[in-house]
Amino acid sequence: MTEPFFDLFQAAKRIGECVALEDGLFILFGTWSTHDLPAELSVLLHVASRSHGELSEAFAERLPVSASIAINQFQGISSPLGLAAKAAIDAAPTVSSEPARMVDFMVCEVIPAIERAYGEAFFLTAPHCDGPFRVVLDRALSALEGDLELFRQAMSTLQ
Repeated sequence: MTEPFFDLFQAAKRIGECVALEDGLFILFGTWSTHDLPAELSVLLHVASRSHGELSEAFAERLPVSASIAINQFQGISSPLGLAAKAAIDAAPTVSSEPARMVDFMVCEVIPAIERAYGEAFFLTAPHCDGPFRVVLDRALSALEGDLELFRQAMSTLQ
């Protein structure tokens, strides 16, 4: 029995999805960091925003490059878990401007949704075919775990 793995176009669509999710976090965290928040939370959001901007660039560097392949077909969200993660990111600004509620939504909704999408992508990749993509996925999952821990610590000081 052969291992299932992404073909070039499936992998590129999933990589493009990761770019869109990381861009969403970059914008969300960056926007929130400019709100009237406790200084520690503002700095945490700013640093997280920058980290996710860098991850977006790292994912984008893994997209296939060819004169015969239009890059726009790989932009956007297509998987069900990716759509759920994007919905969580899009809903975040409407939650509240109260710092504790903002952080709670990140901890309970946004980060777990993105972790599920990335976890599925990692599961569906093969080390011998998708190594460079898996490396960035692993970095992104580690960054999300770090964010989760830092946001949980921030939440305890906000309550």
